[in-house]
Amino acid sequence: MDASGNEEQPTMDTSENEEQPSSGFEDVKVHVPRHGNFSVSDIEAMTFNTVDEAESFYAAYSVAVGFGIRKGDKAESNGLIRRREWVCNKEGTRKAKKSLEQ
Repeated sequence: MDASGNEEQPTMDTSENEEQPSSGFEDVKVHVPRHGNFSVSDIEAMTFNTVDEAESFYAAYSVAVGFGIRKGDKAESNGLIRRREWVCNKEGTRKAKKSLEQ
């Protein structure tokens, strides 16, 4: 939230989308509760300041369009998460949890 009590919107880098051919659905707006209206190309270009912000947005987005999510892969460097994926909860199989006995 900013000083006036409004939720800050994530920043978007639209430079990658300028040369991409349109398949027709990128311009369809989706209302994401607590976040606003976004096109598919807007969502694909988003970056977030924290993992929690990203997870909050994608959880709300998945409900708005009718599917559930679960955490997928992540990449870490020097103890910082550099990349995190959320996938449809029906995608493939979950990785087995590591056992303490190993």
